[in-house]
Amino acid sequence: MSYLFLDTCHFITVGLLDRDFGWKKLIKTNNKKSSKEIHSIIDGLLREFSIEIKSLKGLILINGPGSYTGIRVGEGVAQIFEWQKISVFSTYHFEIPQLVGISSGTWVCNAFKNEIFVYKWNEKDGIKSLIDKEKIADDLKSDDQLYTQYKNEKVLDLVFKNDSSTLIEDFSNTLFNKIVKEKIRKEPFYFRRLEEEFRPSL
Repeated sequence: MSYLFLDTCHFITVGLLDRDFGWKKLIKTNNKKSSKEIHSIIDGLLREFSIEIKSLKGLILINGPGSYTGIRVGEGVAQIFEWQKISVFSTYHFEIPQLVGISSGTWVCNAFKNEIFVYKWNEKDGIKSLIDKEKIADDLKSDDQLYTQYKNEKVLDLVFKNDSSTLIEDFSNTLFNKIVKEKIRKEPFYFRRLEEEFRPSL
């Protein structure tokens, strides 16, 4: 009874989890050309553990934010699994800290078009916003509870001690148990509406 994990928001990350959501193996790459590599990576991982796709318990997908192409590739794989009657669960990078029990903080990443995506949350709610890089608030720069998407990611001159990818790796049991138990299935998250996303920056 295994689960497949997939994150193609920027890079390809593929993992195999046991029934208790511990890692059997986690493959992290620096490859952004997910459409060319994703199927062979998944196939190789399943072959290594002699697992057939139809025997998987489910797919757990990180469905944004990130590049439009990367997210579409991940969601495309998810839809194939659903067509095969395999359960799919999905959430977003910026929700990971909350899901593992971190009560408040600020999650930040580059959002293209000279903007930064910011998600601030506390025990009651969360607020998403896009901020021009030139207008980044001083209180954000001095925030000591900053999270970002990947370890060593560069967002202006902000200093990050934490990232959601490391939380995924370190707290897989807590995180994925919650996602599967609550049957969380989020649609792809893009920074902007598609008509805005594909409008040239000025």
